[in-house]
Amino acid sequence: MDTYSTYHRLFDQVEPLRKFDCFVPCTPVPKQSVKAGSGNFYTPPRQARYVKFLKRNFKESYGQRSLFVGNVSVKIVYVFPFRKGDKGLESLGWIPHTQIPDFDNLTKPVLDALRGTVVQDDRIVFHSEILKVRAKKPGVFISVRLCKILRIRPNAT
Repeated sequence: MDTYSTYHRLFDQVEPLRKFDCFVPCTPVPKQSVKAGSGNFYTPPRQARYVKFLKRNFKESYGQRSLFVGNVSVKIVYVFPFRKGDKGLESLGWIPHTQIPDFDNLTKPVLDALRGTVVQDDRIVFHSEILKVRAKKPGVFISVRLCKILRIRPNAT
C-alpha cells in the first residue's frame, strides 16, 4: 500500500467523542503575518476586532462547558457573498471561491478565537478540512470534534 493510501485511511480511523458546531454571520477576515512598525510588532486593528468578535460568538455558542483537550479535528467553511458577476449562479446555492484571501490566512484568526473558548490550545488540532465558498449568507461555519483514535493495523503485503 502506498503512503498516500495509508495516510488517507487515517481519517477513517477516528471516532468523534464530543462535538461543537457554530455559524458566525460575518465577512471572513484574513490574518497576514504580524506587521512591524516603529520597532514593534502588532496586529492591525481590523484583524484584532475580528478575532475578538469570533471569540465572543464562540463563547456564547459554546457556553460554560469544559474545553476540548486531546485530539481535535476542525472543519471550517468560509462563506463569502456572491459577486455581481455571479448572477445566475445563486440558484446553485454555493460555488467554490478560488481567489484571495488564501485559506491559510483565513484559518489563523479562527484558530486563535477557538483557543481558550472551545479548545484548550490550537496546537491540539491534528486534522482540519477547509472550504472557501460563495453563497447568499456570508459567515464562518466551524465544526470541532474531539476524537478517539482507533487502532490502525497496516495491511500485510
